[in-house]
Amino acid sequence: MFDDLLFPVTAMFTFRCDILRPHGAANIDPTITVNDMMACYPQSIGPLKALGIDTCCGGTDSLRVAANHAGVPLTVLLAAIDHAVITGRA
Repeated sequence: MFDDLLFPVTAMFTFRCDILRPHGAANIDPTITVNDMMACYPQSIGPLKALGIDTCCGGTDSLRVAANHAGVPLTVLLAAIDHAVITGRA
């Protein structure tokens, strides 16, 4: 009866889950938002939080901006994310 009123929710959200390329951290796009990183790679949540990255209100920040706000070198953040995603562990 109401089937015609249903809107596919997934069409409202588009995540770029090709953030990591085969060669690791040097290839993570630092302009990707924290939210997109967590959505595509849940393994990244642990390192993000451990490094003091704001995963709530700052989730719309790029990784570069978030690292800067947290006082973490971008290379350290990217390496931590890379390690977590590649190994499947934080």
